[in-house]
Amino acid sequence: MGIISQENANKYMDQADKFIQKIKTQLRKLPTASIITQLRRGVRRKRSTLVLVFLGFIVLKLFLGRSHIVTLQGEVMHIPYHIQYLDQWGRNYQEEIDALLKQLHHALSADLPDSELSRFNKHDCSDFYFESPFFYPVFAKSKEIYRNTAGAFNPTISPLDNLREVQPVDANDADRLPANTTYECVSLDYIVANAQRIKKLREGVKLDFRSILRGYSVDKIADLLRTHGIECMQIVLGSVTLVCGQPSKRGAWPIAIPSYATSLVDNKLQIDMKLVNKAVAIAQQEGQRVPHHNSTMGAYTDYLAQPTLLAAVVVGEDCRTVDAYATAMMARGLTFAQELLVQQKEIAAFLIYEDDHGVPAFYTSPGLHMQKDKRSITLQSAEEEVS
Repeated sequence: MGIISQENANKYMDQADKFIQKIKTQLRKLPTASIITQLRRGVRRKRSTLVLVFLGFIVLKLFLGRSHIVTLQGEVMHIPYHIQYLDQWGRNYQEEIDALLKQLHHALSADLPDSELSRFNKHDCSDFYFESPFFYPVFAKSKEIYRNTAGAFNPTISPLDNLREVQPVDANDADRLPANTTYECVSLDYIVANAQRIKKLREGVKLDFRSILRGYSVDKIADLLRTHGIECMQIVLGSVTLVCGQPSKRGAWPIAIPSYATSLVDNKLQIDMKLVNKAVAIAQQEGQRVPHHNSTMGAYTDYLAQPTLLAAVVVGEDCRTVDAYATAMMARGLTFAQELLVQQKEIAAFLIYEDDHGVPAFYTSPGLHMQKDKRSITLQSAEEEVS
């Protein structure tokens, strides 16, 4: 007998899981007390078959009520991921997840010269037809948030970022501002698309999806797990997290804000979140306040801006949305972020910023509750009660 591969094993387990789910549904309808009553009657009447059947029911009822936490770890685009999910069979989907992430990387990475995105960036102004199923959904969401943020989220900003890296700009030296020809290529309005094709309206326009790709990748991993009947999960990819369901009656999946964000305020400060069925993205200013994912500039004035916003923790329904909005907030600063939260009711945020005296302070939008003591902050969704 040959060795069954992990892929085939998962396939067989999926089929078995569907069958067991039907049995489980019927067993749930049958109270345990009724099973025990029938078992006693069988013992008294010496019906061994009946006894064995009902013993089997009890074993199944106990076994089917238990789930195992599967933990997976890996790396994509030099970014670590950590995944946990509840599964009755302990099935391992590492190979499928890695294959999915590889497909996403080869389709949408601007760092790979042969990716579909890189080929589009080198393409002229004629129609470019999609090959991967990922390109258009990411572009469509990018265009939506580009419009909702008045250009603060702008995936065409990479030429301006690249120019700044080569020739740093001093705000007091107007002669060193970027050339008009470079700036004129920075607008998502110069690209149009439908579900089949995409087209540039101006030569030199380039796309860079890194400010939304992490979030989109997490969403696609969740979609993959759901096709296998998994609903309770936590997926962490870099600064983006998705939590679905609760792993136990005692509480939700733990979400701790990484130390690189809390260190902006206090190295000993701990920030935790208690959320169910939510997506979270964290963006921050690093070092000399380099923008999140290096592609956040949305307008010419932002090129020279020094926003007081230090970090944004954005909460919403899906990761691609919160990832993009976190980027936009870091591009335009505190006031813009607060105004955006009033306009976009589908997101909430916890903001860390410097006040007028240069002292770190916090802002919590109406969608979140904050509990704070000397060394810790706990954030909880205002619309959900988490045990």
